[in-house]
Amino acid sequence: MRGSIRALFISLIVLLSCSLAYGADYAEHEAIVLMRDANTKSSVMSASAKSRSAAKVSALAKSVGATVRRSYPELTAGSGSSIALVSSPQKTADELIKELKGNPDVIGVAKNYKRKALDNTPDDPLWAEQWGPKRIKAPQVWDTFSTGSDEVYVAVLDTGVIYDHPDLAGNISGELPDGTYGKMFHNEVEVTDVVRGGTQSEDIKIYDLHEVNYAAAGDIDGHGTHVAGIIGAAGNNALGVAGVNWKVKILPVGIFTVTQDKYGFAAESYDSDAIAGLNYIVMLKKVYKLNIRVANMSLGGWNPPVDQDTNPYGQAVKLASDADIIICMAAGNEDQDIDNPAGADYKGQLSYPACYRFANTISVGASNENDGRGEASGSNYSSSGKWVDIMAPGDHIMSTVPRYHCYSQSENYNASEYDSWSGTSMATPVVAGAAALLCAVYPDKSANEIKTMLLNGAENVLRKGYSKYGLLNVYNACLSTVAEAVVPSLPADAPRDIVALAPVLYSVDAKDEQAKEEAVTQIIEASGGALTSEDVVFNSGSGVVEASGKAVSAAAKAALTEKGVAGSVSDMTVLPVFSTEDGDITSAGSVAAFGFRLMGRALMAERPEDVKVLKIQGSDRGKFYEYTSEPKSFADGYFTVQDENGGIYNGNIDPDAVYVLVLFIKDNGGFDLDANECGILDPAALVKVESGSGGSSSGGCAAGAAVLALIALAPLAVWRRKR
Repeated sequence: MRGSIRALFISLIVLLSCSLAYGADYAEHEAIVLMRDANTKSSVMSASAKSRSAAKVSALAKSVGATVRRSYPELTAGSGSSIALVSSPQKTADELIKELKGNPDVIGVAKNYKRKALDNTPDDPLWAEQWGPKRIKAPQVWDTFSTGSDEVYVAVLDTGVIYDHPDLAGNISGELPDGTYGKMFHNEVEVTDVVRGGTQSEDIKIYDLHEVNYAAAGDIDGHGTHVAGIIGAAGNNALGVAGVNWKVKILPVGIFTVTQDKYGFAAESYDSDAIAGLNYIVMLKKVYKLNIRVANMSLGGWNPPVDQDTNPYGQAVKLASDADIIICMAAGNEDQDIDNPAGADYKGQLSYPACYRFANTISVGASNENDGRGEASGSNYSSSGKWVDIMAPGDHIMSTVPRYHCYSQSENYNASEYDSWSGTSMATPVVAGAAALLCAVYPDKSANEIKTMLLNGAENVLRKGYSKYGLLNVYNACLSTVAEAVVPSLPADAPRDIVALAPVLYSVDAKDEQAKEEAVTQIIEASGGALTSEDVVFNSGSGVVEASGKAVSAAAKAALTEKGVAGSVSDMTVLPVFSTEDGDITSAGSVAAFGFRLMGRALMAERPEDVKVLKIQGSDRGKFYEYTSEPKSFADGYFTVQDENGGIYNGNIDPDAVYVLVLFIKDNGGFDLDANECGILDPAALVKVESGSGGSSSGGCAAGAAVLALIALAPLAVWRRKR
């Protein structure tokens, strides 16, 4: 790439920092110093040269009252510098560094940090009992992408959370912008501001509902604490369990009330309180700009089908969804096919809120350790896939719990502060945690984009007859829109004048605003003005520039119209904008082959010939590449699909397999946007087209007043929490 931004051949992987993120500490009385030396003549130092170098390092150490513990002459031979570890029992590392920096021969000096191996296998003692995170491939995300972010908030609408639990305290939201630590919404239209003076230090026994101290309880039942731990128990802290996110901000929102009947005390939630909880998180997001990305609702109950467009609870869920919040909801634990429930208590009814279907809602069923439906959970399912979107680990899930009896007098506590439970209540926070993890990796993606990645990343397990998409795989989800630039293999019978190249991507540091603007500007200039600043955007998750969703949709519409096809884009995988490096093409008019390695699900088709590759030619202009499996037909504007080993692939596309998409573009041909000779520029995307008028809209954000108004409309139906 030309200009101040250097295009790099890269795999779209966000690299993890390897320093203080894992709490690295250092040797207090040591420092590592890099100093100038005269060892520039040979890459192998003679004995006399080593002696002279050692003497110089020793003199440097002595000048600050230190001694040399170790040097590395083989490493630094021929470099003109030396590296040594120096130590002084009388001086701190900071003191050594300050004094060493004053020597003109010192190039640099650093503390002797202790670091951990970055395989991201947590040291939490109960990790061996946590099969769920392993099954959804969370460790691969931790290794490759991120362990989470404390800038991502997840609202847990539940019974509360023990905020001073040792494995949760660091990830619980602190004082909120509204001046509170959160709220507890409970029956009789009461709202209690949460205070934090320490939760109970002994079993709670009550004899009257008026004895419940909602403000200081933390968790009135224990259920919410277990849910919170699945989402975000601190990881790699040598304590208890590891959440799907090692770092995250959990926002407890209490929506349960302690109730009493002839059998004793219990915890139940009223729709009005659930709506109040949704109202509260939307307010925090809209008014105070709190970065609430996900809400977990592990609760539900059955009632006759409702019109979600006129039902108050349904509309409250929609308004929260419209506020760009992913809402994960438990499908329930009654062993029912929601499409055709059999029991007398369920026939002709649906489970809510799980059966509300809006742009950013996800209904979750439970799986077991053997990839079957969660039998210990009694997980509900959907034979048609209409009512359950995805399955996730829900049987025998180890997580955090209160140490003592809570107000509801349930058995949801354990003296060890950890316990293994089963239920769709456990599966749902696995998905919520995965959504939050994706938000940490891709902070600029919308709720609907994150939801789409999660669902598209699901494995073909428990799909047919159980859910619409299958079993959660968060690593696949991270990769579902990621394409790796590769040099494609060309068959022997392909035209000899085709040049095989790896796409050169416009890659910049996400924190460098000027660099991002320059990259976009360079692409616009290279296109000769065909592209505008609205057509290309920077993706902070992958670190590259790509076509905007708006540009892809407009270009697809134009291309379909030109073909006389009625339809609209229902899904897309946007490829990075790519070009050639200077010198890649030496003969004007040459045809180049560019390769992208990606997951089968990103192709969004059953067979290679069904794949639709779109060329974005500018605002409201685009056309489709043509498919070919014949090497002799490789030419400008064609594409082919190869297997992972480079062979032409003609079979059914496996969503979990790896393929190479190969695009053929002629310099200054019909599919090249670069205005210069011997240079190629291409913004492209894979699209899924629905026939007919098709398409659906997620709608805009509703006014805050509309959310508030719903509280008064809520029927006081009672939902029990799911587990």
